Amino acid sequence: MGYTKGSSTVEEEVLLAVLSWVRPFLAIGPRPDDAVWDLLVREKVSLVIDLNDDVNEGRMAAGFGLGYRGLKVPDPTGVEEFLAGFPSVGGWIKAGRVSGGRVYLHCTAGVYRSPTFAMAYLMAIGEPRDRAIQIVKGAHALSWSSGDEGTLHRALRLWEEKLRLGPETSRPV
Repeated sequence: MGYTKGSSTVEEEVLLAVLSWVRPFLAIGPRPDDAVWDLLVREKVSLVIDLNDDVNEGRMAAGFGLGYRGLKVPDPTGVEEFLAGFPSVGGWIKAGRVSGGRVYLHCTAGVYRSPTFAMAYLMAIGEPRDRAIQIVKGAHALSWSSGDEGTLHRALRLWEEKLRLGPETSRPV
């Protein structure tokens, strides 16, 4: 579920760093801090997808030998912004999975944007919308604990419609 501060030693802090694995190749959560970067390496994550598109984080990922993809998704996020980003992020996740890698998808707090993008990816690979929501919330209890849940549901309903219309407009490439 992410990293919890407040431990008295670095060793205790590292033990508290936990990734929320949605699938064996996809974890979600908050922006990485020092303990999480180390954990990403230990967990053999090969790609970090940052929904803030922070150039400094790209440098940090490179310093740890990790791939990095960034997409600037505003917070709060509107329905159209979700729909515009779902195919790109889904394509990056798919590329990481196909190459045998593991992906860490995050936003700032890990409760609004990254869970929603993970749900959209699961839908693109065949999970029904309700099941995708259930899977992500089951793996990451903080999912949708802040923000406008109505916007998130609308975005996923519209994504579901796009997926039904055809692969050329919505499936990860």
